[in-house]
Amino acid sequence: MTQAEKFYFGNGSNVKPLMQVADGVPAEAPKGTFPVYLKAYDLSHGLVSQISMPILGFQLEAVWHTGIAVYGNEYMFGDGIYSAKEEDCERLVNHPLLRKILLGYTSVTEENFKKHLEELSEAFSIDTYDLTSWNCNNFSNVISEFLLGTEIPCEFINFVDKIKNTQNGAYILDIIKAGRMQDKNSFVVPGQF
Repeated sequence: MTQAEKFYFGNGSNVKPLMQVADGVPAEAPKGTFPVYLKAYDLSHGLVSQISMPILGFQLEAVWHTGIAVYGNEYMFGDGIYSAKEEDCERLVNHPLLRKILLGYTSVTEENFKKHLEELSEAFSIDTYDLTSWNCNNFSNVISEFLLGTEIPCEFINFVDKIKNTQNGAYILDIIKAGRMQDKNSFVVPGQF
């Protein structure tokens, strides 16, 4: 067991290790490749896991904010695409890191990746951000598809749809979206570290 695998979040039967490896991913990096991680933070700081059952009728582990860690940096979408040294991100994001999942290994060079990010900058700007349909989790998914040819685990994309499909959840999301229309900086993780 690695040092990272010794840290766990939560209690009871749904405890998940902080460090995980996606299905089918080898533990050793093939020569000339770079590991790609999905890092998943809880925007609610544990609150949603306590209140989701009575309010929504089902259990949510977190309000997910995700980023992709590769080449020693972490890349995210909030009020634009931004990055920081991976080891600094948990402090800068100011939300608890619940999971770090090894998605696979990429042979895409850092130079080509940065060119791709530049191409995505219009699609992922503060003006295109939408809490329920075009957010940090969609960004992580697009980046994973580019680097690995695979999507991130669906639980990080689909949790908003699960919320929308409940009466209380739809109402709560409408309130949050209305607040976001008043202030584009609300409900996003600030970028441009």
